[in-house]
Amino acid sequence: MQNASTLSTTSGSRAAVTPITDEWRKKPSPAQVAGLDQYDRYSSSTVDSAAGQPQRVHDFLSDHTPITRAVHLARPRDYQ
Repeated sequence: MQNASTLSTTSGSRAAVTPITDEWRKKPSPAQVAGLDQYDRYSSSTVDSAAGQPQRVHDFLSDHTPITRAVHLARPRDYQ
């Protein structure tokens, strides 16, 4: 039997992110999550009942590639 799940959050008010940071035993703290940059997030995964530590993820496309360019890169050339 396999149990797999993901828990992720972006910036928000402390009240909004506290239930998620509670799942992570307050590491990172609600203040750290609430203060994230616009495109950053924390994410963790649980596989086979073993919870992983949350990792901070930075969206590199936000700094280097306009979203319209990223969408075009993801589509085949003949996509209409």
